[in-house]
Amino acid sequence: MQKKVCVIGLGNIGLPTACALATFGYSVLGVDIDHQVIDRLQSKHANFLEPKLQNLLNRAIEQESFKTSIHPASADIYIIVVPTFLNSRRQPDLSCIYDAIDAIKPCLKSQDLVLVESTCPIGTTEEIARELRISCPETLVAYCPERVLPGNILYELIHNDRVVGGVDDLSTAHAVSFYRSFVKGEVLATDARTA
Repeated sequence: MQKKVCVIGLGNIGLPTACALATFGYSVLGVDIDHQVIDRLQSKHANFLEPKLQNLLNRAIEQESFKTSIHPASADIYIIVVPTFLNSRRQPDLSCIYDAIDAIKPCLKSQDLVLVESTCPIGTTEEIARELRISCPETLVAYCPERVLPGNILYELIHNDRVVGGVDDLSTAHAVSFYRSFVKGEVLATDARTA
């Protein structure tokens, strides 16, 4: 059965990730709260310039393996790729991450995997896991920092080594298995704090 992936945040990392996964056999729902982003994507227009992204987007939409929405839906894997900014006190503002987490809570079922790729402080992944497991105790949660350069994002998403760490061994194992399904670089298993 084809696994469903819900990518929350369709910016410079989220959209290439969603399009790449759609060509690796996943059924992908891309979610963004910006209606203009969704409208452009539904008209097959990438919302920023990145080599080969437009062609990949066209193919994913034509194959019906990539759809977009302003609301998440039930999936097997959720990837949080929303922006994190600094607030006026130069502290990390994680509100976009927690908004994304709140949005997926009603969709979660046992053994779903939630992956955080957004930049966040040490301890955030564990806090997210505690919060998600209140509503769905067997949610799997892991962190995998994105490390790509604009202008070469699609290549690096697939070919760079990745560091993946779960909040427990089962979360790590599922996250590593997922990344190994499309990453050609080495996928290094660790814990969430190390990742």
